[in-house]
Amino acid sequence: MSSDLFEVGIGAVVIARFKVSGEAEMGFFLVDVWCLGVKNAFFTRVTPAELQSIMDEQFEKPPIEISPACGRKLVESAVAYAGRLGIPPHRDYRAACRVLGGIDATQCDTDWKFGGQEGKPHYVSGPRDSKRFIDRLMAQLLRVCGEGNFNYTVVVEGEDGSDLVWNDAEWKNPDGDPEAGTRG
Repeated sequence: MSSDLFEVGIGAVVIARFKVSGEAEMGFFLVDVWCLGVKNAFFTRVTPAELQSIMDEQFEKPPIEISPACGRKLVESAVAYAGRLGIPPHRDYRAACRVLGGIDATQCDTDWKFGGQEGKPHYVSGPRDSKRFIDRLMAQLLRVCGEGNFNYTVVVEGEDGSDLVWNDAEWKNPDGDPEAGTRG
């Protein structure tokens, strides 16, 4: 798992099973522990060299090695947390779970804390999150949590190419100028 998963709120959990043939079956889960649960997922069969290449691409820092039971418990707990917010896992989650068969999550004693600051959900937009997705998610969080009971940080590109950040208080650019953008 990503070594800074709980500090930055999002990171990868990779579970691989090696077969007699030498191939590995791999489940990849992009886990958002602050809000969305499993934001992306996929299942694939790879050679050991391909698995190492994926690991090198996905982890900027060396990952933390956890047991398969803890990996399963972490992924399923993130899905349950997001589910309480009315947020389903990524559409390929079930396919990626194929690698979890036979792994007993009750063998993991670790309990994780989900949510951002003060335990509130905190949505941070990703580079591929569409305006439609963001609008629907914000409406869902308002319905479930209520005004002021969740946090968010939405980054959009301004007309001049600079990033504008929309957070709980207002739009602002990276220099902190609240006049740089508008809510919309």
